[in-house]
Amino acid sequence: MFGLPWSTTLLVFGFPLIWILYTVGFLIVTRDWGREESESGGGGALRDKEESSTRAARERSESRGGGAPRHKERSR
Repeated sequence: MFGLPWSTTLLVFGFPLIWILYTVGFLIVTRDWGREESESGGGGALRDKEESSTRAARERSESRGGGAPRHKERSR
């Protein structure tokens, strides 16, 4: 094709075709991962670590009586 050997033509057109098919397959297989994760309540180790560190920081702040100042609502 275009004066090129068949092996070159297969590489030039075959590799992108395989890449596109792989990407489409990956997208099809993973399309429900977010929903499955939220249904199971899991978020992976990173999410658990972030939640526990946030919770620990909040507990430390509350135990010291500090934390962000809380604004009172103005009465009208």
